Amino acid sequence: MVSMFRISGRIKRYDKLVLGSGPDALLYACQNNIPLIQNGLRAPYFFEEGGEFWGPMNLTLSIMGNLPFGDKVESVRVTDDSLKINTKDYGFYEVGYDKLFVFDDENVEGLGQPEERLKDKDKRMVLDWVSVKSGMVHEHDEIITDSDFIKKIHFYRSERIDGNHDKKDLVCISYLNKGELDMVEYSNSYLRLKLLQIMKEYNIRGEKNGFTKTEPKRQKYRAVKIEHAKREIIKIKRNKYKNTENIEFLGQNVRNSPNKQENDNLFSADYLSKVWGMF
Repeated sequence: MVSMFRISGRIKRYDKLVLGSGPDALLYACQNNIPLIQNGLRAPYFFEEGGEFWGPMNLTLSIMGNLPFGDKVESVRVTDDSLKINTKDYGFYEVGYDKLFVFDDENVEGLGQPEERLKDKDKRMVLDWVSVKSGMVHEHDEIITDSDFIKKIHFYRSERIDGNHDKKDLVCISYLNKGELDMVEYSNSYLRLKLLQIMKEYNIRGEKNGFTKTEPKRQKYRAVKIEHAKREIIKIKRNKYKNTENIEFLGQNVRNSPNKQENDNLFSADYLSKVWGMF
């Protein structure tokens, strides 16, 4: 359900508002029964923390009437006591607030200059989605390495194939800075070579290809074949801002980091289950 409040003469006012797009913003809004303005809608992937609770938390907020603009927000401009919101289908609206809790600044203007910006040397989470053409059936769901280049490999049931099956594609997670992203050593071609080597080490083989002539009972296999589908680059570190009298910045921690022990409790299954049980 989406309720709209037009700028022209009529402004809906809230005591408190949450502005953010990640699971941490949804969790805070759910836990504190505060309306949420979602300034972005990249749902967590299956391997990200909080992903399993994304749907239930969205549903909870919607049922409680705390998603006033749903998924219609395109951009937000922050003023001292209101948000001017540009929506996809319904034009511009304005909502007032006494206290605003900000989790991220995606598609947001008017927050002033950050005290600390994302730097070129800061790591980004890089997702390389790979279609497996031969070598889709095996026992592995996850492989973890010691390198930031292909730090993790998640295997998942291929969505390219209809019906019930056990064939898997994969996504690689790397942590690279801006300079590394421009280096050939971290390109799609090198990723492919390294990925094939890792799959070989884990005894992932291509399709069955008959038996050997000298040993009729010995199975032969084709070579593993993979094809790079797309690369996504996701910011880990968020810009940091100074709190004001009526704006508090809560989402300035690091998410999706290879080293995020300080945030483990926030999205632990036990903690989220307790929060979900509150509603």
